[in-house]
Amino acid sequence: MIVTIVSYTQEFTMEISEQESVLEVKKRLGQFLQIPTSSITLFVSCWELIDGLDIEDYPIISHGTRIDLTVTPLFTAPSFIHAAVRKIHVTVKFPSKQFTVEVDRTETVILATCSPPILLQFLRFLD
Repeated sequence: MIVTIVSYTQEFTMEISEQESVLEVKKRLGQFLQIPTSSITLFVSCWELIDGLDIEDYPIISHGTRIDLTVTPLFTAPSFIHAAVRKIHVTVKFPSKQFTVEVDRTETVILATCSPPILLQFLRFLD
């Protein structure tokens, strides 16, 4: 059967067999796209296709089905960074007070406004 493989950047057709495993399809796609098989995830109607199953195990896949392909990025943050380098200093400024907080680089900073009583409790907590 002919299916359409849809990724973020491209769309193409591919012939697959009902007896073919999902992993075999991913291997062929990996060779064609020159990316590792382990970084490929396939979806049909928001259902992830599992490596250990065959195409025939998915009755929703038939001739003309659109299969979504996602690729997991291969980049990971370097682990050799010293723990001290992972910390950054964030300066928090208020009209009457300013202070610095040390946070991990992975933390998320959210700008929020809050009522003065809550803000005062927060400032007392930091002192």
